[in-house]
Amino acid sequence: MVSYAPEQFPWYGGVFASGLGTIQRVPDLSTLATAFGVASVETATGGPYDTIFAPTDEAFAALPDGVLDDLLANPDKLAEVIKYHIINNDPKESGSNWWTADVLEERAYTTALGKTVTISKQQGGASYETHYAKSTDTIMINDAKVLDELDSAASSVIIIDKVLIPPVGTPTISVVNNGGGTVTVTFEGTLQSAPTVNGPWSDVGGASPLTIPADQAAQFGRARN
Repeated sequence: MVSYAPEQFPWYGGVFASGLGTIQRVPDLSTLATAFGVASVETATGGPYDTIFAPTDEAFAALPDGVLDDLLANPDKLAEVIKYHIINNDPKESGSNWWTADVLEERAYTTALGKTVTISKQQGGASYETHYAKSTDTIMINDAKVLDELDSAASSVIIIDKVLIPPVGTPTISVVNNGGGTVTVTFEGTLQSAPTVNGPWSDVGGASPLTIPADQAAQFGRARN
């Protein structure tokens, strides 16, 4: 017998065309709704459908001082964070139009940003007596806990208690000799150069790949994100 807890995030209306339509109608998701507008990130209104991990206003408020303001002032950076909260689903893979929290498997899923989130589950969570059954497991998205979920015509909105921060990959750099006295440097992040291996290092630019004279290649020793 499942014991039901009071619903923490009530259903605010019918089934909306997109997940964003649902988010905009939940008062506790107002910061996320604003962030979607600033970053100009759209959610699906049909296939391939979306699963959206939706941090609460309280989750955004818990970010270190200045982080939220910095994100809102940098739409491109904010868009990366938002895309890390979205899975674009393939119905053939999931067996359904989108993944509800209960359907999510304990594994890594690739987000719209191209980086993965990891799902884990523990027994003993609360289920909410709403318009459809929800899991009694405690479900984690990375280190964020699933609080509840709502759906739309094209998305599942999974409400979580933390903002998911995209992982920073290890910068890489490669150099290819083109012949004719030039090399092509391909890198992730920002390329740095220095007169010696001990520095001083300085940023060269963020455009990859970069073609430079071969006799300068020794100056370009590392990249950073």
